[in-house]
Amino acid sequence: ALRNTRSPIHYGAFMVTCNGHFPNDLGGHYWTDRGTNGSLKIFNRKLKVEINSYEEGEHLFKKQGE
Repeated sequence: ALRNTRSPIHYGAFMVTCNGHFPNDLGGHYWTDRGTNGSLKIFNRKLKVEINSYEEGEHLFKKQGE
């Protein structure tokens, strides 16, 4: 409903930057055809283990937050 009245569909892109085998963060820049743009930093925690599934990551991050 909102898309039809106040927010028509628009398009954009996000360019991700990730350097190194075990990067410290993941981020990038986004822009849309509405003229909006900005930067995002997706995470900034580094683990010294390899995570191979969503469940493993969820367990490790919950454990760290306790």
